[in-house]
Amino acid sequence: MKTETKYLLAALLALAILAVPSVLLWDAVKSHFSFVDSLSANISAGTRKPLPAAHAPAARLIFVPFTVKAPKAKKVGIAGDFNEWDSSRLQLLKSKDGSWRTEMPMPPGQYCYEVVIDGKAGPNPAGGQTADLKGKKCSVLTVK
Repeated sequence: MKTETKYLLAALLALAILAVPSVLLWDAVKSHFSFVDSLSANISAGTRKPLPAAHAPAARLIFVPFTVKAPKAKKVGIAGDFNEWDSSRLQLLKSKDGSWRTEMPMPPGQYCYEVVIDGKAGPNPAGGQTADLKGKKCSVLTVK
């Protein structure tokens, strides 16, 4: 086998090795932040008369922190009316102190959500304002 062929095969192998993790990382980032697309669609859907793109107001997003103290939990997520009640779309990361945290960009408004700890959903264990929504108790979040 010629030296040029060996170098070409080595380059192709290196490219393949680098491409696979990149694709997996991109898919993870897209799935984790997929809620942003739905939020911007909800914001623009509220306008009665669409504005030209050059004059459309920019959506103001505020990063909202979520913290849940559940040191023995294996998995914690947030399900709410802002992510179609799908806790897999907003998973929290465990900190060294045993609490679970994340931040989510959200437009101003009032939202209902539940904390899902190891598959069991309920209002935020830290307390706060709650409401009854379709027969289930949820926490109320006001973003200003």
